[in-house]
Amino acid sequence: MPHLRRNGFAFLLVVSLLTALTGAASAHVDVDVGEGQYVMEVGFRDEPALQGQPNAVYIAVEKYATGGTEPVDGLAGTL
Repeated sequence: MPHLRRNGFAFLLVVSLLTALTGAASAHVDVDVGEGQYVMEVGFRDEPALQGQPNAVYIAVEKYATGGTEPVDGLAGTL
């Protein structure tokens, strides 16, 4: 009986470590475009993306400026 308890504890320890060490993956990607003048972020609206669940593509474009980036508006009509 003690070996079952020890094996069960070892199993729970391994599962706990694997769960703690594997974080959620982000599906968003930042890409420099326009010869480095803009950054485009592309991903899913809801992450993680699950099969059979409604979702949408997320696209944001920002222009590099002094002190950071500024959003670029009015691009919806060009998609």
